[in-house]
Amino acid sequence: MFCLLLSIYTVLAAIRLLESTTTYDHSDVLDFKDPCTDAVAHMGDIALDEEDVIALGLEIRKNKSTNSDNAGLRLSRKQKRKIRELYRKQRLVQRQRRKVAKRRNSQSRGSAKLRTRAATSKKDRIWPGGVIPYIIEGNFTGAQKRMFLQAMRHWENSTCVTFVEREKKHGNNYILFTYRSCGCCSFVGRKVDGPQAISIGKNCDKFGVVVHELGHVVGFWHEHTRPDRDDFVSINHQHIEEGQKYNFEKLKVTEVNSLNESYDYASIMHYARNTFSRGQFLDTITPRNLSRLVRPQIGQRKHLSEGDIRQTSKLYRCKRCGSTLLALEGGFESPNSRNQDCEWRISITAGFSILLNITRIRIVGNCEQNFVEVRKGHDTESPLIQRLCATDTHYFVNVQHNRLVVRYQSTMPSNFISAQYKWYCGGHLELDEGYLYSPNYPDDYPLGAECLWSITMTENFQVGIRFDFFDMERHENCNYDYVEIGDGPVIIGKFCGWILSEPVASPSNTMWVRFRSDTSVVKGGFSAKFFKEINECASPDNGGCAHGCNNTIGGYECLCDFGFELSADGKNCEKACGGLILNQSHGNVSTPLWPANYPANKRCIWSIKAPEYYMITLKFVFFELEGNDVCKYDFVQVTSGNENLGKFCGNHSPPTISSPSNEMNVVFNSDNTVFMSGFVAQWFLDKNECQDDNGGCAHICTNTLGSYNCSCRADYTLHHNMRECKEATCSKVITTLMGTILSPKYPLKYPSKKDCTWSLEIPNGHRIKLIFNVFDLEFHDNCDYDWLRIIDGDVNTGHSLDGDVTSGHSLGTFCNDETKEVAPLTTSTNRVFLMFHTDPSVEKKGFKIDHTTVCGATLKAEVGVSNQITSHATFGDQPYDVEQDCAWHLITQDPLVGVNITWQQFELEWEKKCTYDSVRILDGGRHGEAHGPYCRDDEQFADTFLSKSDVVDVIFSSDGTIQKKGFKLTYQGYWLSSKKASRMANPKKGKLAMGD
Repeated sequence: MFCLLLSIYTVLAAIRLLESTTTYDHSDVLDFKDPCTDAVAHMGDIALDEEDVIALGLEIRKNKSTNSDNAGLRLSRKQKRKIRELYRKQRLVQRQRRKVAKRRNSQSRGSAKLRTRAATSKKDRIWPGGVIPYIIEGNFTGAQKRMFLQAMRHWENSTCVTFVEREKKHGNNYILFTYRSCGCCSFVGRKVDGPQAISIGKNCDKFGVVVHELGHVVGFWHEHTRPDRDDFVSINHQHIEEGQKYNFEKLKVTEVNSLNESYDYASIMHYARNTFSRGQFLDTITPRNLSRLVRPQIGQRKHLSEGDIRQTSKLYRCKRCGSTLLALEGGFESPNSRNQDCEWRISITAGFSILLNITRIRIVGNCEQNFVEVRKGHDTESPLIQRLCATDTHYFVNVQHNRLVVRYQSTMPSNFISAQYKWYCGGHLELDEGYLYSPNYPDDYPLGAECLWSITMTENFQVGIRFDFFDMERHENCNYDYVEIGDGPVIIGKFCGWILSEPVASPSNTMWVRFRSDTSVVKGGFSAKFFKEINECASPDNGGCAHGCNNTIGGYECLCDFGFELSADGKNCEKACGGLILNQSHGNVSTPLWPANYPANKRCIWSIKAPEYYMITLKFVFFELEGNDVCKYDFVQVTSGNENLGKFCGNHSPPTISSPSNEMNVVFNSDNTVFMSGFVAQWFLDKNECQDDNGGCAHICTNTLGSYNCSCRADYTLHHNMRECKEATCSKVITTLMGTILSPKYPLKYPSKKDCTWSLEIPNGHRIKLIFNVFDLEFHDNCDYDWLRIIDGDVNTGHSLDGDVTSGHSLGTFCNDETKEVAPLTTSTNRVFLMFHTDPSVEKKGFKIDHTTVCGATLKAEVGVSNQITSHATFGDQPYDVEQDCAWHLITQDPLVGVNITWQQFELEWEKKCTYDSVRILDGGRHGEAHGPYCRDDEQFADTFLSKSDVVDVIFSSDGTIQKKGFKLTYQGYWLSSKKASRMANPKKGKLAMGD
């Protein structure tokens, strides 16, 4: 990797001359320099303007040429004229400077010196102070924004470069994260004429790719275009795609500077071996470092290399003493030597505050040269909080800001400073809008954290809040990690899990928001925007609505009375289809204009009401609407009171629907595009026997057409009289992937003299995790009274993780009371058996245990026995999860038996090098022969894999973005050689021969 040094000093002078006579067009509706449309050419993902083309000495390609081997650039006539004018003025300035140099007889200002001065003239492309302001466009998802922040923090963590959210004080030079048609693209360094975009287009939203693009913003070109690259890599021009050879041009030594750093194969700015290749397995770049036993890998997109970090430190003249501190809490101390100039930059989550405690300090000597400065902000130009000199006094700083800079300068060896810092969150906010983040965002929140914010808006406004990223530990009641929102004593909502909730608003102009995490699981946290929300419906004109008005977060909508529908202006109402149907025994409903196609933009509501103790049954006899399972455009929705009975579209008739009460609403909606035949439905009444004394059922009564059924609650069975319930046997078989196991009668106390069992089984190749939310049994040192025993594997023929065929092994017998926690347990197999026993005496609350799945296992492959593994337990129903790392260890326990793997289905996120989601196979276990990575079922991917050894590891990993269907494979043992026959004929004494 190396930085741009803007050609030679004369080029800079030519550019300045040109600026005085040329008008640059910034009339584009998007007021920023676009790397897609404003670039005259591209070198891979680098956008070039006219000045870059000249500074880099790239050849201008003639449009008439069709020779694909020409490495030059195709430019328009206008661009060529502009570049030639720049070249002409460049030569003019060069002649003028040579005349000046000759007059002054100053040979020291020769061309070599000019090249040296070119390094210092790079200042206009370097971001002043290493501070890069940014804006992220609103069309990115919360997860994408979080990843952009993580990529910027990755640069900050290792260098003195700082990314700050753009404010007015930063002026017009900043970067804009945007989505453009050219994909992943950026200019190199700072463009001095206004904002510039960094395009994160399709398939570019990966951490390593964004770190790479930010490297261009910082000021770096691709490593393989260094002037000395031929000593380190070979360019295989015959393998390069047609028209792409200019991306491999070597730049001139007089125009760039590698900052005296050696060639860096590991740089994140290096091309991969097959970039712009004619085929996946044709290398365009080959490392030439033959002194290594293994050729170095190139093109990694995971992290900055050590060389990247050193070059950035040189380019931005980072101080050798100090660092950037991104952790929520930490410390630093000065080195014990003279002549130190140190800078520590503390940066924590936006909106949080820093408590700085200078625990030890000694500053003697001249205050001009020996001092400590503490500044509120991101650099040494930020507002000064305190300047300390000639002191040895302990000092404490409370900064209402998430960034702090501490500078220490000393000429005396006896001087020193040592400090610790912590964070705190929450507080009172009086703002029209702002953001709230979980602690340590965009990274995972810490254990045992709690924040409380109170927000106050102007009178007559409400407080609205919208989450754009949400990832918390999941629990059905949000008992562990959660965000809680309220207004005074009123709790508006409590949120956990990973599903974004709808925006919410407080009933008044105040709101409080509480974040809490427990001491176990950590997740990604949340990002939320709060804003000023007004109830437009409270205005004197009812929001301009003719009938009703419904306030929504960020807006409102007009409603119409029954029998009317909203007109085209969205405010007035006109007579509608549908209607009120009272006390009729049967009837039909159909779409408008039936049997012709229904019209556009219609909303029809039929409200059917039956006498008390009756229910309504709806049967569709014809059904043809636009749409599929999503039902976003045209649909029929059936409700009863507040209960949604179904939303339907497409050309398959919905099932017969019965209302739980004596009311039913049938709603038809069409948009303004596709029009189809519609539907016809018949409805009729049926008496609901369950509404009269529960139908005589002891527990649950379910109405059916013309009759009813009785059923019982959990732990009970139906009596032979079909109405009463009796206590059931306490034994269950569970095959669901997630759920909860409860002790009898939970949350009431469990009964005495009880013996219960639960047998859980999930798909092969996955394990079961048990999480003890509540556990309160009668305690005894040896668990002699009440106890829960957990057995890993089948209690009869379980297979243990080490491959031996044994009975299931015990994970423990537990009788803890509520004062002693039970840690989560993970089985080694896909089965677990729970046994619960109570004695005749003490009764306690019992237990509540969640069960879920964990991927990966150690499995035995046997000859003639085929078993199946899927990438995730919910394969076929849902895509695989993000950020998965799963390993299956397949063993045969016989050196003469290998593993036969057959792929049944395979669908992962595809990328040329399978960097994101992939499967790898290790023949021989962890350190065995590697095959893959694989991410696409193509000609390079065999349907069957036969191992050479008796051990195979299958490794599956996914990144944090795109999810696909996953894979399914079968495995079994197979004989590696003809030694099988010899072994079968002469089995060892005392052991059975293995065979088919």
